[in-house]
Amino acid sequence: MSTNSTTVVRTQAELDKALAANTGLIEIRSPAGVWLTVMATGSSTVMATDSSTVMAAGSSTVVAYGSSTVMAYGYSTVRAYGSSTVTATDSSTVRAYGSSTVTATGSSTVRAYGSSTVTATDSSTVRAYGSSTVTATDSSTVMAAGSSTVRASSCVAVHLHSGLATIDGGVVIDVTTVNDTAEKWCAHHGVEVTDGIATVYKAVSDQWTTPRGADYTPGSTPEATDWADHAACGQGLHFGPTPAHALAYLPDATRFVAVGVELATLRPIPGGTAKCKAPKVVRACVEVDLDGNEVES
Repeated sequence: MSTNSTTVVRTQAELDKALAANTGLIEIRSPAGVWLTVMATGSSTVMATDSSTVMAAGSSTVVAYGSSTVMAYGYSTVRAYGSSTVTATDSSTVRAYGSSTVTATGSSTVRAYGSSTVTATDSSTVRAYGSSTVTATDSSTVMAAGSSTVRASSCVAVHLHSGLATIDGGVVIDVTTVNDTAEKWCAHHGVEVTDGIATVYKAVSDQWTTPRGADYTPGSTPEATDWADHAACGQGLHFGPTPAHALAYLPDATRFVAVGVELATLRPIPGGTAKCKAPKVVRACVEVDLDGNEVES
């Protein structure tokens, strides 16, 4: 059934048909206790609403609302809102908001916001923000930010990013001072510094630009027109310590450049992000791949 631009499905057959047709927005409203399986979404977006129950497998993407329940496998991606419940295994990725509940196993990755609750085991990775609560065991890793609460067993690595977070157990790695100076930031992220010049990275489009308009064409030395010497985001050229970090801020990027900025003017940006800014590039842009290796022209 279609309502406006949304296709509502209640059975596996209806879901499979909608996915095969690459329907734009698919809303699952399966009856209580009836599990539907999403194997791949193509260009479609699949929403689980009400009290529907969904299994996400392969490289599928599901957005969960209300009191829906999602089980994620493989390389699936789930965004959970409201009071939804997600069980994530394998190398699935979950972003949990509101009062959602997530159980993460395998090598799954979870980002928890709001008052969400996460239980992490095996080698899963959790980033906790807001007032989220995390219980972590085995060899899982937790990044604690905001006023999050973490209860960890003895071999869990807990990276403390906020003085407001509450940690009980685990091996606590205090990184609350990482952004205090450019030197500390570079050392923490493994940024190469030579003769006072730090090598950082930018993710760009095919045209060597970003949505903010700066041009990073190889050989150029862009300069910010709105530079303000403070640690807040904005008003400057922004970079990541690796191409992968830079990609996180521009997921649609198709190219990467390495640039040199003066360590004396590099400003780490706090907030649990691996990001810095500078007023200008002093060593010209060079195209690199996602691993930071120079691309031959």
